[in-house]
Amino acid sequence: MCRHHHLSNSIIRNNGDDGLSCDFEGGESSGGSGTLRLDSNMCYSNKEDGFELEVDSQNANGTFVVVNNIIRGNQDGLSLESVPEPLGATYIVSNNTIAYNHYDGIYVYGDASFTFCNNILYNNGSFIVPANGKLGPSSDYYGIDFGSDQGTFYLSHNCYFGNYDGAYGMLPADITLIGELYANPLFVAPWDDNYLLGTQSPCLDAGIPTSAPTFGSVISDIRGVSRPQGNAYDIGCYEMVQSSWSPISTKPLLTHNLTMATQLWTCVQDAIEGNDDLGPEAEELMDVIQDHMAQAETISNPVYASGKLRKAISLMEQLNEILECGCTA
Repeated sequence: MCRHHHLSNSIIRNNGDDGLSCDFEGGESSGGSGTLRLDSNMCYSNKEDGFELEVDSQNANGTFVVVNNIIRGNQDGLSLESVPEPLGATYIVSNNTIAYNHYDGIYVYGDASFTFCNNILYNNGSFIVPANGKLGPSSDYYGIDFGSDQGTFYLSHNCYFGNYDGAYGMLPADITLIGELYANPLFVAPWDDNYLLGTQSPCLDAGIPTSAPTFGSVISDIRGVSRPQGNAYDIGCYEMVQSSWSPISTKPLLTHNLTMATQLWTCVQDAIEGNDDLGPEAEELMDVIQDHMAQAETISNPVYASGKLRKAISLMEQLNEILECGCTA
């Protein structure tokens, strides 16, 4: 049975275990399968890992998509693990800000396909609480720690700074590194949990486009601001607004997105008229779409409103695919 879940715009904090744990498991003949998408959440101060995402059976087929999250102050920020030779295991991690976790920023283990793009790994493994109860430096913790030599890795345009033992642990054999950045991201005020990029940040316009499904379908930032604002995507969960109040630069984009959203939504509603059994996945998508569109109507900043409309359009396209409505905009 295929299961698709989407958690977005949530705060996950102060749990006595992991912030969120998800395992895809399977029996002897048929495995669990599905997709979990974690988008635009804040996950912090959990006793164990921030997000623990696992494929636990060779008969399982799971895809995890983690985009636009702030993950800080947990044990490992992300713990991604897979058994040897699963039916399928895919991890896509893009445009996250992962900071001040006590162990690794990202811990990966097992035989899977891993794609990490446009993430900031900042000051992970810097502090632990030893036996005397005082804060002190840890050891053997990295921005990204590879727990085994298995798996296929594609790392592109991630930024690393201040991780206690460096950017990476021992690199696996099958890894591609492109455009990696080893520099201070120059957040506005990280000590005060403000991870906006400063005006001199090397992460501005330094990322790759992550709008394709293979990179996580990222079209906006954690607030709903459309990407890119400048010449290229910013690295991390925030996109710097270049001209947020300029009607010359924002009104055409807002008008375009509003027209697309209206056309798609009208077409989908016409296609499903009279159908009272859409299924739980489609009904959930419709609720989220209507929520994004309602928020777009009440936001005065045209950039944020445009971002909400882009999120609604993306979900409408998913709904169109599921219900086979044949709608285009």
